[in-house]
Amino acid sequence: MIRFFTQHPTAANLLMLIFLALGLLNFQALEREPVPDFSPAEVQVRVTYPGATAEELEETVLERIEDSLAGLQNLGELRSEAQENLGIVTARMGEAGDIHVFRNDLEGRINAIDDFPENVRQPLVETLGQDEPVLSVLISGPEEPRSLRTYAETLRKKLLRLPEVKNVILSGFSDQQVQIRLSASALHRAGLSVQDVAQVIARQSLNMPAGSLLTQGHELLLRVEEEQKSPEALAQLTILSPVSGSEIRLGELAELRYGFSRPEDKIELNGRRVAKLQIRKGRQDDSLRINDAVRQFISKEQKTLPDGMRLILTEDGSKGLLSQLKLVSSNGLQGMLLVFLTMWIFFSFGVSFWVVMSLPISFLGAAYLMPLLNLSINTMTLIGLLLALGLLMDDGIVIAENISAHLQKGKTPLQAALDGVSEVSTGVFYSFLTTLGVLGPLAMIRGDIGKQLKVVPMILILVLAVSLIEAFLILPAHLGHWLKPHAQVKENAFRRAIRQGTEWVRVQWVGQLASLAVQYRYAFTGTVLSLLIVSVGLFVSGRLPFVALPPLEGDLLVARLRMPQGTSLTETEAAVQQILKGLEAMNKTFTPAQPSQQPLVQQAAVQFGFNPDTGERGSHVATLSVDLLTAEKRQGRLDNFIRVWSEKTGAIPGASNLTLTEPAYGSAGRAIHIRLSGLAPDVLQKSGQELKTWFAGFAGVKNLALDLYAGKQILQIRLKAGAQRFGLSTTELARQLNAAYLGVTAREFQHGTEAFEVDVALADFDQSSLKELENFMIRLPSGELTPLKTLAALTSEGGWSVIRRVDGRRTVTLYGDVDILVSNTDRLFKKLQSGFLNDLQAKYQGLEVQFEGEIKEAGRTRASMLGSLLLGLLGVYFLLSFQFRSYSEPLIVMMIIPLTLIGVFGGHLLLRFPFSMPALLGTIALAGIVVNDSLLLVEFIKQERRLGKPVNEAAIAASQARFRAVVLTSATTIAGLLPMLLEQSLQAQILKGLVISICFGLMASTLLVLFVIPALYAILGDFHLIEKLDSAHDKI
Repeated sequence: MIRFFTQHPTAANLLMLIFLALGLLNFQALEREPVPDFSPAEVQVRVTYPGATAEELEETVLERIEDSLAGLQNLGELRSEAQENLGIVTARMGEAGDIHVFRNDLEGRINAIDDFPENVRQPLVETLGQDEPVLSVLISGPEEPRSLRTYAETLRKKLLRLPEVKNVILSGFSDQQVQIRLSASALHRAGLSVQDVAQVIARQSLNMPAGSLLTQGHELLLRVEEEQKSPEALAQLTILSPVSGSEIRLGELAELRYGFSRPEDKIELNGRRVAKLQIRKGRQDDSLRINDAVRQFISKEQKTLPDGMRLILTEDGSKGLLSQLKLVSSNGLQGMLLVFLTMWIFFSFGVSFWVVMSLPISFLGAAYLMPLLNLSINTMTLIGLLLALGLLMDDGIVIAENISAHLQKGKTPLQAALDGVSEVSTGVFYSFLTTLGVLGPLAMIRGDIGKQLKVVPMILILVLAVSLIEAFLILPAHLGHWLKPHAQVKENAFRRAIRQGTEWVRVQWVGQLASLAVQYRYAFTGTVLSLLIVSVGLFVSGRLPFVALPPLEGDLLVARLRMPQGTSLTETEAAVQQILKGLEAMNKTFTPAQPSQQPLVQQAAVQFGFNPDTGERGSHVATLSVDLLTAEKRQGRLDNFIRVWSEKTGAIPGASNLTLTEPAYGSAGRAIHIRLSGLAPDVLQKSGQELKTWFAGFAGVKNLALDLYAGKQILQIRLKAGAQRFGLSTTELARQLNAAYLGVTAREFQHGTEAFEVDVALADFDQSSLKELENFMIRLPSGELTPLKTLAALTSEGGWSVIRRVDGRRTVTLYGDVDILVSNTDRLFKKLQSGFLNDLQAKYQGLEVQFEGEIKEAGRTRASMLGSLLLGLLGVYFLLSFQFRSYSEPLIVMMIIPLTLIGVFGGHLLLRFPFSMPALLGTIALAGIVVNDSLLLVEFIKQERRLGKPVNEAAIAASQARFRAVVLTSATTIAGLLPMLLEQSLQAQILKGLVISICFGLMASTLLVLFVIPALYAILGDFHLIEKLDSAHDKI
């Protein structure tokens, strides 16, 4: 095959063009997204129970769902959450399951439950993680909310007509209603109840088919059209008073108005109410393509807006992806140029050009194959491609150098290409297999972090596989037709100086240092091992800090506020104003330092009624989203912005919790995420508070919060002993109170494209007083009206705002963040486990503690990666043992792998950069790289031995012979990654740990492989093991 492609005049070029064309065509179709979409497979059940407390929902809904799901196949973890009016159960599927089968099985079990309370609404089952946000559009316009919502709905439908857009969610409003607020005194005079009025509306205001009428030659459809769809029309409905027998218009009993079911559900921008349209994408959709389409549409729509309307783009997640694309593209091109210049120092222009051409050929060939592995263009694939930039050159350099050596022997270029590639083809192929042996297991690492990191080895395997084909079938043909016979090549002064300088270093420095390493082999080897122990000790002791993922600076900040449950919307709005004033002060502090003094804070939107940290809805919670000047433009770090924002805001009076942070990226989870269980809720809260206090004593720990809060005071209403004689049941009492204070949906109707509820309840004034409740008139079965206080006793008691359960047990969870510039999460948890945690569990017998979030996921992924490394090293050992026909020689080759840690840890310490999961991935990938230099050096030692040289002399000679190749392969790899290593951009932080591992690990291995391997070989010679190996080979 190699001979055919080398000798054929067009085959190699055609294959190259196929790779380039297929890659270019497919590259445009590849999905682009910020991070790989490996969200956990979860199915969520949401159950609405109007008026129910958290405890009631837990007992009557959640526990029944949990019981029904017991034994569900492939069920991993079951999380439940009960809050006022709403119960949520989330089932996480195990890694081996099929999400469609899992959901169908779960839904079937939910539908089979037949003993929910009467007022529980139909459970909604949803598969989570099927889409993700791309960007949002804020619509600022008329102050009247209904008009704003109507326009937002119109714009939503226009967006959905774009071919690229599949899902748009409108938020900022709750359900639309026609609200009928009845006067308690008017009802009493008329002898009516809230239920009576609701029933009249349901009977009188409706459209209903009434059959058909057959006439001569015609059929007429009959319909009753009496549906009233506005407050004005409904006010004209007549109701018969059972007291006076006269007709009363509804408008005489109630105030009728348009409204929303939850007034606190609103979004404000700069103090004005706005609507929000969130554009979301499916798993196979392209973020940038959707973003471009939406931006073009909004740009055109702005020109046709009514007066006073404005469209604002926000929460644009693609900015980070665009920054990463620009960053990697820029550094990649610089790296390619540096690689080419490095090659050109040692080779001719033609050789350098065609070796470097392997990069675009391999990249585009891999781009064509990426969809086969469900790979998209994202941060992790970009890391893989950038890493490949430095790794792909090795095979090409080995082949090019060997072809050049054969050319210098006087062979024709074509024959030199054939002989050169044939001679090293076995070594190059084994080199690929050893790299594959290390990277292959890494492509199967587990854990949520691992699911994202494994994309890097997957893309590397693809690129390296294509590059192997290019090195065997395309490169030799190009060199064979491009190179000139050696006799026709004139060496200029520059190349002569390079050749002579390299030769001088090889003979004088490398030869002498290798000779010293062999002569003092035990002292030298001991010194190197001591350096390794010190390096590892610095990491284990915590001097080199560890973080799961380096901080990735985005363009958003968020503030999440929680006031005590029951806090009015007015009080929450006052607290939000204090946070906004702090934000304004922070903006004034940092704006002067920005380019052209552009405002640091571009805009800030407030969503009332929701807090994603606590999962609660209501008037007591709010979330602020702040758009900042983009990361590539602004000056300063997010940590500093948040610190000053917090200082300027100060303490919020009465606030349960305020979190100022950056939205989380990736899958690591919160730095502090500790789940407590096994005891009563109040005891769990007490122990959690002590744990929170312990963490609060460390600098750099922030945003600490427990997820268990006191709920609203519950007013228990129980029938008095004598109430039974009136024939009044508890069910009827609850039904009448429910209708009056929670409201009754008399009917629903469609007005154009918008849905409305007709909600009937007592007037707000009549619901705001305990005295009014006591005097609320209850209708007895006889028709008589009696005050509530004569029938029932009222007592007050407390409850919980949200109750959380995991696998059927109540839990309390402590959340928090750690500033890695000030403290270290790993060290904190080691200190916790070695001291305070033992004391806490001794104090609270039966307390169970489980670490989640960053600690758990980093631990899972780290263990999986180390297991993959062990598997990979075994694979490499088997390959080398097969190649060398020996059990001991592979150990010499592989000895260089742990020694790279000297460079890896040293590089991180030198640059003061924390060690991370990407850095660990780079370290493991490094094992597949450095082993190849070691392998070829051992091969050369064996060749020298076959020439009859003694062990020590053969080891020194091989080190000199391999000097240029070892240095050149390492130099091109480092040159390709050097721009990223020197990159100061905030966006580069997630890439840098991996690059540091590769570059500094290679620097160390390049120096050590030339001297440690000869020293180890000489030590084997001291024990006469080399002679045994030689005799064994001779027999074979």
